[in-house]
Amino acid sequence: MRRFLVLSFILAVAAWTAAPAFAQPAPQMIHVEAGGQTFKGKGCDEQFPTEITLKAAGQEFPLVAVGSGVRKKMVFKVYEGIAYADQAADLGDDPYTALIEGNFPKRIVMFFLRNVDGGKMRGAYEDGFKKTMPEADRTESFNAAMDTFLAYFPENSEARDGNTIELTWIPDMGLYTVMNGVPSPPINNPELATALWAIWFGDEPVSGDLKTDMMRFVTGED
Repeated sequence: MRRFLVLSFILAVAAWTAAPAFAQPAPQMIHVEAGGQTFKGKGCDEQFPTEITLKAAGQEFPLVAVGSGVRKKMVFKVYEGIAYADQAADLGDDPYTALIEGNFPKRIVMFFLRNVDGGKMRGAYEDGFKKTMPEADRTESFNAAMDTFLAYFPENSEARDGNTIELTWIPDMGLYTVMNGVPSPPINNPELATALWAIWFGDEPVSGDLKTDMMRFVTGED
């Protein structure tokens, strides 16, 4: 019996040490450290960091802002959208597609300029997914991931003027959603991240002007 227990222990240790890094559970939170330089928003006077560093699972991921723009609904400003991409990412001749499909650390911050309730936010994401991921193309895993994401915006929630929604994708860790400083569990589904980024940068973006402005530092269309 003792030899069996010792052997079992040895095999368990060997299996644990042989497990690949991505098999370890993703951290439930990431830390974001802002650099010293800032830029002024396109539709507000707020200053946003030009560079940030994501810290998670003992790793650091430097990101740089690629642009920002204001989302308007009729004549009202709703939020300033700020986009970041991995500092080492090659966005090439088609930076919009590269940012959508690129499996590298990337981030979108929605800085709200008016109060918006959770139901309207969820509805806006649902409308976006209808364009970026038609139902005929959806897999079961995507549907499950999308439903989890949409549940992060219940009817009784609200983003008030000055609040933020932070959407961060880190490969092998997942999509991190933080609303008003409160994090939700990460969702590790690349299809969801691609469909989500396409809401802003795809062929049918939520706003053509916002799409261009959120890439203005790369394209030079400032």
